[in-house]
Amino acid sequence: MVLQLLALSGEEIQVAKDGAVNPWDLEVELSDAQSMKDVRARVAAKLGCDAGAVLMVPSDGTEVVKDSQMVEGCGALTVINQSFDSRLIRLHIEESKQYSPRQASTLFYKTSQLLYDGNMVWERQDRQICDEMGYRGRTHDVYLSECGQLLFCRSGFLRRRGVPEYEPTKAIQIQHLLQKRGFR
Repeated sequence: MVLQLLALSGEEIQVAKDGAVNPWDLEVELSDAQSMKDVRARVAAKLGCDAGAVLMVPSDGTEVVKDSQMVEGCGALTVINQSFDSRLIRLHIEESKQYSPRQASTLFYKTSQLLYDGNMVWERQDRQICDEMGYRGRTHDVYLSECGQLLFCRSGFLRRRGVPEYEPTKAIQIQHLLQKRGFR
């Protein structure tokens, strides 16, 4: 069975087997699924959310499919991930610097915030110094996935020449951040 994904905003999202957004449909192993409850659990695992956040509707219908319904003969389904509205996610990045003539140095500040409907749900702050000994400190880069479900954060140390030595990029599920802050 091939499932079509539909975002809460009504925009179609198509996901490949590896989870990347692309022009293929979401493929979920359903060969041994008996009920729609099984299907919903597997789709939720693929989407990285709780099964309770997933609704399924026949592509040609409007009624939510019940968990007790059997899989046979269902046809195409539209899957709605209602865990959060990704249109309300904003990434705010602010950078500033402060020169100190007395110490002949410059401090660089970088703050990144993830906002959901104007409320901060995640923040990262780093600073670096540049003086006669070169650059020192920490830095980071952040960006959102195209589907708005993941926040990617890459952080690292600055060495004398100012070239960052990055640690592996971390993928953070926005749904988990929202749950920690009590939004969902």
